[in-house]
Amino acid sequence: MSWSETLLDASYRGVPLNVVDENLQAQRSIAQHGTPYRDGDSCEDLGRGARHFPMRVVLFGVNYEIELQNLLLALDMIGPGELVHPVYGSVTVLAQSWDVKHSAERPDYAEVSLHFIEQKPDEPFFERQFEFVDVGTLALEDVETWQDGLFDMLGRIDSLMAEVQSWIGGGWVGLVEQALGLPGIGLRLQQLRSQILGVVSSVTSLAGTSSSGFDPLTDVLRTPAEIRGAMQTQTPEYGT
Repeated sequence: MSWSETLLDASYRGVPLNVVDENLQAQRSIAQHGTPYRDGDSCEDLGRGARHFPMRVVLFGVNYEIELQNLLLALDMIGPGELVHPVYGSVTVLAQSWDVKHSAERPDYAEVSLHFIEQKPDEPFFERQFEFVDVGTLALEDVETWQDGLFDMLGRIDSLMAEVQSWIGGGWVGLVEQALGLPGIGLRLQQLRSQILGVVSSVTSLAGTSSSGFDPLTDVLRTPAEIRGAMQTQTPEYGT
C-alpha cells in the first residue's frame, strides 16, 4: 500500500495540519549500576519514556491568517488534546513548543514547527489495520498488469515533466510560486528529486547494478525514460 492510500488527514484539536515532514522520537530509561574495580555495568531497563512527535506544517493561501489563528488558539489551550498523526493515527498529546516562521519571499505563507509529547503511558499506539501484499505470490498476469500500468502512467506524465522543465529552467522558483499560486514549490521539487532518484536506485539495486547519474530536476525530460529503462532492465520478461 502507498502513502497516497493510507495517509490520514492530520489535525490537532480538530484544526487541519498540512504536514510536510515529521519524525517519531522515543528513548528508554536505562539504569547503569557499576561495581568498583570491575569492568562493565549491570544495566536495568526502567521502561520507555513518552514518545515525542516533532513535525513541520505549512499554512498558505489568501486565508492563511485565519488558519494560523485557529492553530495558535488550539496550541494555547491548556491540557491534553487529540493529535491525528498522518501515519500513526490518533494520539493524546501535549503541545510542548512551536515556532512560526514567515519570509518576505513567500507572501501568504507560514511555516510552523511543532513538538508534541505523548500524554499518557500504556496507551494504544499505531494499531491501524493494513492489508498485507505478498509480492512473492503475485500471478504472472498480475505482474504484467502492474508493470504495464506503471509504464502507461509514465508515458502520460512525459508532457507534464516537459512543462515543469520549462518553468524551472531559469531557476525562477519565486516566479513559479507567484504564477502558479503554489507556495513551497521549492520544497516540493526537492522532494520530487529525492523520490525519483529513490525509485531508480531501488529498482537498479535489485540486480546489484547502478544507473547512470542524472538529476531529475535539471534533466526532467530524461526522468520517465530513466525509470522506465531501469524497470525494463531489472524486471523479467513474461509471456516469451
